[in-house]
Amino acid sequence: EIPDIILHSGFTRSRQTAEGVAAAAGFHGDLLMQDGLEPEDSVTAFMTNFWTQYNPSASKTLLIVGHEPFMSDLAEFLLTDGKTRLPMTFDRGALLGTGYVGQRWKLLFYLTGENLSRLVWVS
Repeated sequence: EIPDIILHSGFTRSRQTAEGVAAAAGFHGDLLMQDGLEPEDSVTAFMTNFWTQYNPSASKTLLIVGHEPFMSDLAEFLLTDGKTRLPMTFDRGALLGTGYVGQRWKLLFYLTGENLSRLVWVS
């Protein structure tokens, strides 16, 4: 599925990854730089801002490109409501797909950085 919105941090590498994934997915919208996606940023603060700006029940597909450990913390928050530690470690350059289904977030896919690099060339 082609994302409706792609968010990335202000770091150059994050923007480059977002551009590569956008091209591979056939995304033709705007890539949006989003505050709150840096390594040590607060997931709670990000989610408060996210719910204000984006309504997942509006059937929008969102792709977020960020950094560790923030992205692992975000996935944990979304998939377990922050109550349980996820028994996985995110690889550098990994891609995790989640969807908001039936009033909760669900895991749709996970691509390791190595597998993603085979699908998408990112400069």
